[in-house]
Amino acid sequence: MKNPKSASPHHRSTGTCTPQKKSRADTTRRLLEAGLEVFSQFGFDAATTKLVSQRAGINESLINRYFEGKEGILLAIVREFTECEKAEGALAHYPPGETPEKDILSFFETMIEHHVKLERIFRVMLSRAIVDTRVRDILTANLHRGGYPRLLKHLSAFRDRGLIRADVDIEKTCFTITQAGFSMGMLGHIVMGMELDYVRGALREFARNISRGIAAKPTVKAKVTRRR
Repeated sequence: MKNPKSASPHHRSTGTCTPQKKSRADTTRRLLEAGLEVFSQFGFDAATTKLVSQRAGINESLINRYFEGKEGILLAIVREFTECEKAEGALAHYPPGETPEKDILSFFETMIEHHVKLERIFRVMLSRAIVDTRVRDILTANLHRGGYPRLLKHLSAFRDRGLIRADVDIEKTCFTITQAGFSMGMLGHIVMGMELDYVRGALREFARNISRGIAAKPTVKAKVTRRR
């Protein structure tokens, strides 16, 4: 398969690009965008390269030349999306909270909004990851095993300030929080159709409970009794 970076819909041509390279970049971008629209509308199995080419307004033969079929388009979409998410995704810049609970709530709210905004691509990726190991491997390779770096950084700072117990495994805690948000937002809302208000309420309760569980115990000052 061709290098997905050359097929990225967000790839920007530099001033040194030749007209031919610019033309190819534009063609591949249009094919990726059309591919996502077609996969979302018809499902991957029912989608065809003819439908994609018609939607993009581009000769069907170029799909095989640049992507080697609709599978190549899908893999390029998934790879390009995960790479952008790691560097520029909404969760890489979510607003910090004043306390662990407020920070986790901000993380969850940003995640929900992100899932809703990009529902089309999440549906396509999730449905294919179940049956296509190539899609699953791309997603797995780009997963933050210890949770999102920004969340990890925030919770580590809270622990350094004494707001989280010193014995808490921050990496595993971040991973747990991330999976809870993914499960409720992605699976709960997008796949199972749960109402957003219910999802938000469940995640608020989760944030409250996990914050209590990892909170440092308040220091108890010993009472001094005076003899009379």
